[in-house]
Amino acid sequence: MTTVTSQNLLDVIKAYFASLGLEAEAGSYLTARNFVEGLVLKLPAVCLVPGNKPDHSRSKQTHIHVTGNNRYFFFPAAEVNRAAASSADQPQDLLVSEQNIAALRGRAVTGPGLSLRPSHTMKKIACRAAQETQVQISKLRADGRTFIDLRNSLYENDLLVFLKQRTGSAMFAVGIPRSFYEDRYVFQSDVYTGLESRGAVTVRNALAAVMEEYGGAAVVDSDDAISDAVYQELVAAAPRPGEIADLPVPYLPAHPEGRNTRTTRPPTNPVLGRAALIQCGYRCAADGGHATFLRKSGERYLEVHHLVPLEWQEAFLYQLDVPANLVPLCPLCHRLLHYGRMEEKIPILTRLYEARRERLLASGISITLEELLRFYE
Repeated sequence: MTTVTSQNLLDVIKAYFASLGLEAEAGSYLTARNFVEGLVLKLPAVCLVPGNKPDHSRSKQTHIHVTGNNRYFFFPAAEVNRAAASSADQPQDLLVSEQNIAALRGRAVTGPGLSLRPSHTMKKIACRAAQETQVQISKLRADGRTFIDLRNSLYENDLLVFLKQRTGSAMFAVGIPRSFYEDRYVFQSDVYTGLESRGAVTVRNALAAVMEEYGGAAVVDSDDAISDAVYQELVAAAPRPGEIADLPVPYLPAHPEGRNTRTTRPPTNPVLGRAALIQCGYRCAADGGHATFLRKSGERYLEVHHLVPLEWQEAFLYQLDVPANLVPLCPLCHRLLHYGRMEEKIPILTRLYEARRERLLASGISITLEELLRFYE
């Protein structure tokens, strides 16, 4: 039996999706780069939807009640502790995997990626006489349809897991059946903070790499430049991914108060960048003949560039950090696109755009060449 901790919770969830044939998809999404905290709820009979309650349960409630320190996962501790009256229901944005629901219902698991669908649940602080203030989630008549489908697929002692994103307000919700975990894992806690994932790069090591590139006395012109340098090192250190398909991924902007750095750069997934390098055979997409040096790992040094720049993310409904928008470039071509003259950028941007136009569109990124060029002026 494996004891579940903050160090391996994401691995446990990835193992579940791997059992559904989604190992590569889960591996690129369920990382500490994306998620910071998790809540694991083992559902008692009282917290099930009416049709799924066992015969011994006489409860008529449909919400899920959250008590103890688990309450602070959905609301700040100070807000819960000072509550003198029940709050109004408010929506909590969620992402739910359609394949997760299909598997729980015994149906075939198909489709690219994890097929994440936006949904929501309703949450509130509930004050009751002679009882500890609790948090209630899920109001079946007001929850999002996809989350209701997930709840309808869960039975006694199944797990309902919520993962908090490192940025943004949405959570990822996943149901794990009792049959998967009960003979394999021991959950000694409900809340797991400081999530870790194998292959992650520490901030200390990433910053050391930036210092090595720029020099201890160098002045970098923006936080985003530092973020990109760190990103390139994270891409190089990312685990080798499986096949990753093009698909639209909804963009859920982070609230300003939720950011933990000064950069305005949206979060990125280095595993996708590593996949882009592997897919191109470590050749510069602008000119495959451009030679670069070899890393200590033996792989040729290349950098990953977002063709539609990340700084324009707010102008798009879907994420720009997707395979179709990730272009491997040699360092010279990469810096040319960032700092070169427009007349030298246009031929390269035109070739890259024409080669990727259909893939961009398939990923929900609709843009003309003229619009793209304006982003680089």
